[in-house]
Amino acid sequence: GSAAARFMAQEAAKLDADFDEYFGKEKPEDAKDAEAAKAPSSNHLLRPPAPLFQAPAPPQAEAKRRRLAMQLSDGGQRRGSSSPSLGPGSPIPQLWNDPEVVEYWSLEHLSKDSPIHFATMEIRRFLQDWDSASKDPFWHRKSGKPVLSVLVCRSEDGLLTTFRGMNTEVSLPAGSFCAERAAITRAATDFSRAGDIVAVAVVDPVGKSNPLWPCEV
Repeated sequence: GSAAARFMAQEAAKLDADFDEYFGKEKPEDAKDAEAAKAPSSNHLLRPPAPLFQAPAPPQAEAKRRRLAMQLSDGGQRRGSSSPSLGPGSPIPQLWNDPEVVEYWSLEHLSKDSPIHFATMEIRRFLQDWDSASKDPFWHRKSGKPVLSVLVCRSEDGLLTTFRGMNTEVSLPAGSFCAERAAITRAATDFSRAGDIVAVAVVDPVGKSNPLWPCEV
């Protein structure tokens, strides 16, 4: 009604005043221009209110995944089929000079006693077993997207142990149970402590989503 119209006119006047104060306003040279300047305009549009909530930035791992996907689509090599060989280093040498990417490594630069080296060897063995095993399609009957994971724990005596996990669609209404959680559950069932976890490796055995980072859920 009239109250809303007055409110709109007041807001428009405020916007004009702010605009004139910031950018400056040319003074009319005669009375006719002055009257035209004072006349209310029917073209005033209120600025849209600032959003109260903005979508958060994607997680760092997801940002890396997108950056890799763009690079791969421009000619990078993609692992296209199941294979017992898993390239542990970054598949894109161009990204080694990216200051935002600091977690890339190559297997030959790692100590054989490091948890990452151990996880890489174990995920390779897991992938070999996957390739040679008979698979039940029931566990991925909805998505058809298997994921394998290896969790590495360091026991009190300093020895590294591994726990395997695979994503499963146990209950479709509840969604998929991710491979990392499956591996963590196996470690917890074996009475490992959360503080014993030192590394996790994840791979897409079909090869369509590699390199694959943990889901971080």
